[in-house]
Amino acid sequence: MKKADIKSLDALWATLVKETAKYQCEHCGRYDSRMEAAHIVGRRHRATRWGATIGDGYDFCGHCLCHTCHQQYDEHGPLEQDVIENTIGRERFEVIQALANHNVTKGQVFEFIEAELKKKGAAIIDDSPYASTL
Repeated sequence: MKKADIKSLDALWATLVKETAKYQCEHCGRYDSRMEAAHIVGRRHRATRWGATIGDGYDFCGHCLCHTCHQQYDEHGPLEQDVIENTIGRERFEVIQALANHNVTKGQVFEFIEAELKKKGAAIIDDSPYASTL
């Protein structure tokens, strides 16, 4: 997959994660600060970087956090366990963590991943007040 394809998927994924949360921090509830799409397990894990099918549904494997909560989560700060327990959910976290450790080839097909993200995010985007900017 080309770097341009990865950047495109990252941007689409981030938009869908934030749209799902209606641009509100899923941990502290803030609306007023910069919202960020946070990977539940680091984005270096391609098996879950843009989401994954879990059970009968699709999980974006991410959540919308304000900058402060995101920084605390990524740096394994005091908020990390609280985010795992109360925002993500321990069971969901462990499932995504296990999926993240599966090997995925670097030859992932961009068009397939992009189509899946767009299909899963279509309803979110259609209902969004930000749809014209996507």
